[in-house]
Amino acid sequence: MRPVVDEVGGPWAQWQLLRGQGVLAQAHARFADARRLAAEAFTAVARSGQPFAGLPRAGLLQTVGHHTGHDDQSLKAYGLTDAPVRATDFPRVVFMMVLAPAHLLTEIGRLSEAGALYRSLGPVATWRPHAHGTLSAYGFGIGVAVALDATDDVATLRELLNPYRGLHLASGAGAVAYFGPAELWLGVAARHLGLLDEAVADLERAVRACAVNGAIGFHAEAQYELAAVLARRAAPGDVARARSLVADVARQAAELGMALIGSKAATLIEQLDTSRPPTPLTPREQDVAALVAKGLTNREIAGQLYLSERTAQNHVQHILTKLLLANRSQIAVWVTANQRTP
Repeated sequence: MRPVVDEVGGPWAQWQLLRGQGVLAQAHARFADARRLAAEAFTAVARSGQPFAGLPRAGLLQTVGHHTGHDDQSLKAYGLTDAPVRATDFPRVVFMMVLAPAHLLTEIGRLSEAGALYRSLGPVATWRPHAHGTLSAYGFGIGVAVALDATDDVATLRELLNPYRGLHLASGAGAVAYFGPAELWLGVAARHLGLLDEAVADLERAVRACAVNGAIGFHAEAQYELAAVLARRAAPGDVARARSLVADVARQAAELGMALIGSKAATLIEQLDTSRPPTPLTPREQDVAALVAKGLTNREIAGQLYLSERTAQNHVQHILTKLLLANRSQIAVWVTANQRTP
C-alpha cells in the first residue's frame, strides 16, 4: 500500500496504511510495534472527525492484550473503567463493539458484566453480525461462551464457524486485528464440548496454519490449547506429548512477552507434574457433580450455582454422557473415586 499512499496522500490513506502495518505487527507478535502503530493510526485520522477512528485502535489493542495481558490502554479504548459496565452503554448498532468488550471482560475476570453484554445480543442462533466481522464474531463468541460455561451456545457457534475451515479470523472491511485460524476456535469449542478427538484434530491444523503464516503468537496459543486437550484426553502418548508442547509454549511466551499464555502454560505444567487423574468435565460440570454427590436436586444445584433449573439439568446430563454413567448415584461414586485435594 505504501507507494499508493505516498501518491494519494492525506490522513485517510495514511490511516489505512498504519492500520495494516499495526495488524501485521500484532499477528507477528511484535506487540510494542503494534501498540505504537495503533496510536499513530489514530492520531493520523482523529483530527478529521472520522466517527469510527477509535474502533480499529480498540480492536488492535484488545487483541494485543489477549496475549500480553490487558492494561489501561486496552480497557480505556472501549470505555471500560473500574465502574460496573451496563449493556446499555454499548449500543448494538456495531455488533463487535458489544461482543469484543464482553470478550475482554471475560479475560480480566469480570464475568457477570461480560455475561450481561453477551446476552444483550440475543440468542446466538439469531445473531446477524456485519458481513465483514462474521468470523471474528463467531470466534469471539466461542471465547465468551466458554468462559461463561454456556455449553449450548458453544455448540451453536461451533456449527456456525464450521463452514469457514481453512480461513482466518480478521476483519473484511480494512485491517483491525488478526485472531488466528478458524480451526483454533473450533478446537477450543470442541474441547469444551468434550469432543476431544475432534479438538485434537482441529488444533493440530491450527498449529500448522500458524507455522505457515508466521503468526507466532497464535502458534503458541494453538500449541497450548492442543497440550491442554491432550492432557485431558490422556490416551497413550498424550501426556508426554502435552508436556513437550507446553514446555515449548512456556519458552515462546517468555520470549515474546505473552503473559496470559505464559500463565496458562505454567498452570498446565504444574497440573502435569502432579499425579491427579485428568477429568473430561469442565470446571462448572465438576461443581455440579460435587453437588450431585452431596445429594442435591437439580433445583437446589441451580440455586447454589445461580443457574436455571434447566441449565443444571443439562449439566447433569452432560456429566452422565461424558462419564458413560447411568444415574446420579454413579456420579456420586465417581466424585468420591476422583476426589481432588487442594
